[in-house]
Amino acid sequence: VQDIKSFSKVNKSLTNSKSGTLGMLTTDVGVTKNGSEVLEVLMDCHFPGSLSINPNLTSTPNAGSIGNNFIKKANYLSFITREKVKEAFKSFGSFKAAGPDGFKPIILQNLDDETIDIIVVIYKACLALGLNPTAWCQSKVIFIPKIGKDCYDSPKSFRPISLTDFMYKALERIVQWFLQESPYDIPSKQHKFQFAFAKNKSTDGALSQVVEKIEAGLLRNSYTLACFCDIS
Repeated sequence: VQDIKSFSKVNKSLTNSKSGTLGMLTTDVGVTKNGSEVLEVLMDCHFPGSLSINPNLTSTPNAGSIGNNFIKKANYLSFITREKVKEAFKSFGSFKAAGPDGFKPIILQNLDDETIDIIVVIYKACLALGLNPTAWCQSKVIFIPKIGKDCYDSPKSFRPISLTDFMYKALERIVQWFLQESPYDIPSKQHKFQFAFAKNKSTDGALSQVVEKIEAGLLRNSYTLACFCDIS
């Protein structure tokens, strides 16, 4: 698997890796005239049905339910600790691109213990109430060009990358770790060929499975038929 990945990197370096910049785009009715139209075309292509307004994302429970629900469920959220929060922050690359809040992981990795303890309470409240802060429901989307395209006047020549806040990503990671180490033995209930969100598995393992099937066919002078689905 490592040899295949190395070959892929060398191949990209030696071959034409032409990349395009985002400019005017061609549509069914002509060419876009300004940046607003370009953004509208990109959103219609990659996020069909999206709205150009900010919907009301807030959902505020009454004060009584906040206290009661939190007290009932807090005991079941003991896996969220100061140490786990610190570990989650450190698991991200220090200078990874930030989400809408502009905080890169290096900022969160240098918070003092008192601030971390406040975040622990916020995380527990989010899970106990089933609510997220409005800001965490937002993403910053960046459209990057796909390498090697002959032309970059089509919205499909670009790929959207959605950046969310690392405060939210850290909570997701802590919950993921809990499920992987859960006393309910959740990992054993996963399919053996599930490689995403599975402990000690990665895309390398998935690639290795495919290569093994192909090699088995070659060694037996047989055909290997594969079907790949690309869902958009």
